[in-house]
Amino acid sequence: MSTKGDEKLTYLLKFVKLIAGDEGYKVFKELMKYEDISENQLEEILGMKINDIRKALYKLEEYGLVKNYKIRNEDSAQYTYYWYIDRDMLNRNLLKLKKAVLEKLKTRYENEDDVYFYCPRCGMRFSYEDATSYDFTCPRCNEPLEMEENNLAKKILEKYIKKIEEEIKKPTFIDLFSGAGGFALGFEMAGFEGVLAVDNDRAPARSYSANFPRSIVLNEDISKLSSRLIEKAVGDIDVIIGSPPCEPYTAANPRRMEDPLDRLYKDPIGRLVLHFIRLVGDLKPKIFVMENVVGLIEGPLKGALRKEFERVGYNRIYFNILYAEDYCTPSHRRRVFVSNIPISPPRCKKRIVVEEALKGLPPPNYYWPPNHEPPTMSKKLERRVAKLRWGEALIHYRGSGGKLYPNMIKLHPKRIAPTVLGSSRFFHPCENRLLTVREQARLMGYPDNFIFLGSKDAQYNQVGESVPPPLSKAIAEVVIKHL
Repeated sequence: MSTKGDEKLTYLLKFVKLIAGDEGYKVFKELMKYEDISENQLEEILGMKINDIRKALYKLEEYGLVKNYKIRNEDSAQYTYYWYIDRDMLNRNLLKLKKAVLEKLKTRYENEDDVYFYCPRCGMRFSYEDATSYDFTCPRCNEPLEMEENNLAKKILEKYIKKIEEEIKKPTFIDLFSGAGGFALGFEMAGFEGVLAVDNDRAPARSYSANFPRSIVLNEDISKLSSRLIEKAVGDIDVIIGSPPCEPYTAANPRRMEDPLDRLYKDPIGRLVLHFIRLVGDLKPKIFVMENVVGLIEGPLKGALRKEFERVGYNRIYFNILYAEDYCTPSHRRRVFVSNIPISPPRCKKRIVVEEALKGLPPPNYYWPPNHEPPTMSKKLERRVAKLRWGEALIHYRGSGGKLYPNMIKLHPKRIAPTVLGSSRFFHPCENRLLTVREQARLMGYPDNFIFLGSKDAQYNQVGESVPPPLSKAIAEVVIKHL
């Protein structure tokens, strides 16, 4: 099975050559093309000796990059060994691989011979070995060679060593109820490395995997997920972030349970918050951040959540209420971030309004940017939209307690957008049409190269059910200072 374009494997190649040499590099690169391959097939394809191939494979196996299985030959008592790249192991062993590379680079740095020779007449440069072979005389000018100190090699090694050290030092996080990855994007922008994400909805899990190819993505029900599986997959982690479903707690849900505590303990979806707490208690991160609607801490819920976190070992709990528009997001959003640290990032100096957020986008098309396809709309609806004033809604729906909520709003170009929800649809302020998924993503602060997969409704949902990346980045910059 071809793995061409596998970014995670391509990323590993630069490390493989340093720790396994040219032979290991050739073998690993060939393994990337297949689901599995025998030692004899590798010998035939690469033209290498079988013993050299085995040495390379054992070296790669030492760093947890490859695995093998054996099949007994029908016509003899011997076995044929098949080798393959275990993609589930890559993230677990990447840190080990980087540390091995770092040690090799440091050894090379310490032993690097910086002595070079040059011809004072023509400027030709020679290594020590070449200068010796020419008896320290320029073969072109017949001039005696002079010695110079060259630090270029050491400078290159210093730069690479520093880069690897920075990658090793990156704090890690896992993302529960990850969605497409808005929360994760902000953390990666702030210097974190995401190692694992979990979401039970296939479309956002696919989007997450496409945008974060170096992270393990589990399309699983968190209520059935074992912390032991996560530990086995990624080892110790620094931070857990997550956004459990908000439907049981939001006032926009007309079927929300009346008793706040029933939302946490009886509603099967509301109980997913308890599974977030369970995994935090089992995995013991240094810091956790759980995002939800402010209804999550309504009435007795705040005290109940505090007790649940205390029960798993976190005695100091902070309920940080933040507004996305204060952190360079072009839309209104009020959310609570439950954490074991206080989170109060410095605010943006100005508000970003709708026309600024949408500036520079081409007309809707099927080429670039992604998710900017023209939305379909009937002529009748177009005529109705043309009559709307800026800020006016075409429809209203009833939420909890009978309160009316607007939808299909014609955006005001000079103001921030209303809250972007999964069900939200907006009309363009200057054109009688719906916003594209890309335009809606712009209102949440997503960059244009972040892609959303799945059906059109699934794409809108992924945008509206996420943490805006600019807000997430602001939070992550506070978290990283506490580590």
